[in-house]
Amino acid sequence: ELGRVYRATGDFSKALEFQQSLYDHALTRGDIAGLATACSLIGFTRQYYVDKDSSGPPDLAKAVQFLAAGMQLSHKLGSTENVGWCLNNIAKAYIKSKRYEEALSLCEQRLKIAKETQNKVGEGTAYG
Repeated sequence: ELGRVYRATGDFSKALEFQQSLYDHALTRGDIAGLATACSLIGFTRQYYVDKDSSGPPDLAKAVQFLAAGMQLSHKLGSTENVGWCLNNIAKAYIKSKRYEEALSLCEQRLKIAKETQNKVGEGTAYG
């Protein structure tokens, strides 16, 4: 949760340090669920993080890369809730990148998963 707290305060660099620690810890234990969570969180944070050596926007491609990895691991684990969460966040990155058709497709997939799993919060997020 330390990474989430730092992300919430806007300290994305510190958030990524803790999320990377989660990733490393999960990797050394062979914890696939932990890796899925770490990849998902790193991808989410990367949508907002700007490297201190860069004056440009966040690296959305890197965010999508981590979110996609988290989604694949979550799919293997049967965690449809996290798959839906990742789909939603990849769609957000695509929207920021002006890749609207791809974002629309992912949002529709997210909605389908939410309805199938009776996830009312996920369904509401997909509509939003």
